[in-house]
Amino acid sequence: MMNQKEIEREAHKLEGVTGGKSVDGLADELHKMDPKDRIAVAKQVLMDQQSKSSVDLPTLSFYDSGDVRAVDTKSGKMQSHYEFDKSSGKRTKDDVQLEDSHEVRRYDAVTHKMTNDSITWKNGDNYTGVYDSATGNVVSEDRARFHGKQVQHTEYDSKTGNRLVVDEQSLDHTKRHIEYNQQGRKNEEKDTDKDGNTVEVIWDPGTHNIIMRDQSNIDGSGDYRTMDRNTGWVNSIRHKDKNGQITKWDAPKS
Repeated sequence: MMNQKEIEREAHKLEGVTGGKSVDGLADELHKMDPKDRIAVAKQVLMDQQSKSSVDLPTLSFYDSGDVRAVDTKSGKMQSHYEFDKSSGKRTKDDVQLEDSHEVRRYDAVTHKMTNDSITWKNGDNYTGVYDSATGNVVSEDRARFHGKQVQHTEYDSKTGNRLVVDEQSLDHTKRHIEYNQQGRKNEEKDTDKDGNTVEVIWDPGTHNIIMRDQSNIDGSGDYRTMDRNTGWVNSIRHKDKNGQITKWDAPKS
């Protein structure tokens, strides 16, 4: 059992926290204390907060077990809010407000791996990342700029980190959809212009040569081509004009 000086010393440590890492360390240290000591330190912190009220000092709140529930700190124009899990003592949330951005991060209470990261900027841009709770590797990301007029969505393989899918929309209203294989190389890509005309391309997974290109226009015309998987040379062409007239060409057989 701690004496009063030891309780005050531990309380002062908590009162001096300034950022995520120092908060984590002291919250973990408090969690590992004897339950009676932990509650005594928490009570001392609360007493000190009442007698030393200042906007520059961190504000701490506690569970009935004496474990840290939340910490609020302020440094210049940065305001930070941290939340903790009662059973593990691990940080589960960061909420950081800066002059030009607001970021919220969430963590798994057991693994302490980040599971979500959300940032909003003053100019309207925003970012959201989703992460695997076991590994902490990114699973998906969403970005938006110019008030949502330019967006990008990306999905990843949580084990390798390779991209699996990318969807984009640009300021000029063009769209792009790309699918990747497990090695992170393109399988398919489809581009759509602002009028709705599309071009779709498929790659061979082994040679990575283009084996199909299909252009389809809103006026009914189009161009469909197949290619040799080994050489990439054109095997056949099917061209259709807007009146539906089809012109065919096939490569000579050797």
